[in-house]
Amino acid sequence: MAATSKTGALAMHWDRVSRGSTGGSWSEFCAKVAALRRGHLWRYAQAGDLPGYGPQIDGPLLQELVATNISKNAIAFTHKPDLGDDPVAIENRRLIAAAVEASFTVNLSADNPVHADRLAELGIAPVVTVLARAYARRAVRHRFKRQRDEWAETIGEWRDRTASLRDTRRPENGSRFALPLTRTPPARPAEPAPAYGMP
Repeated sequence: MAATSKTGALAMHWDRVSRGSTGGSWSEFCAKVAALRRGHLWRYAQAGDLPGYGPQIDGPLLQELVATNISKNAIAFTHKPDLGDDPVAIENRRLIAAAVEASFTVNLSADNPVHADRLAELGIAPVVTVLARAYARRAVRHRFKRQRDEWAETIGEWRDRTASLRDTRRPENGSRFALPLTRTPPARPAEPAPAYGMP
């Protein structure tokens, strides 16, 4: 379970699931996904991973989920092992590639940019990682939220400050990447949202 699921509202939800007061079977969950309207964007597993126990993805369960997602837009993430020649990693790669091919977006979660490069070389799915704090747009955070958080620098100042941090080289395999990502507090009125992607 992800660190974000150990506190707050998500932790309370998982506690209710563990006690059996909410949640349901996998088939019930898939029926709810199937009932979503066409084109609906939804996030699978805010905490957790693709179905399966330990490092192995459960192929039949994932295939059931992918089939119920037809005409919807799912966003999922996985830390399941997918590098190397281990039979579990090989099968995980096959299952992830098949899910992505069927329009079920599985993002490979990397521990750092070097790991992200290795995952991107697989060429089977989008890759995500958390970047160093130096890439973040500076903000003034207000404790207890009596005041809204505010940007401490303009978009232009942020771009100037992070220009030397960006790697503008394009990978030889033609894959695309976006730097930097920022955590976004509410923007000041009339200020455009942060630009994601390469300038």
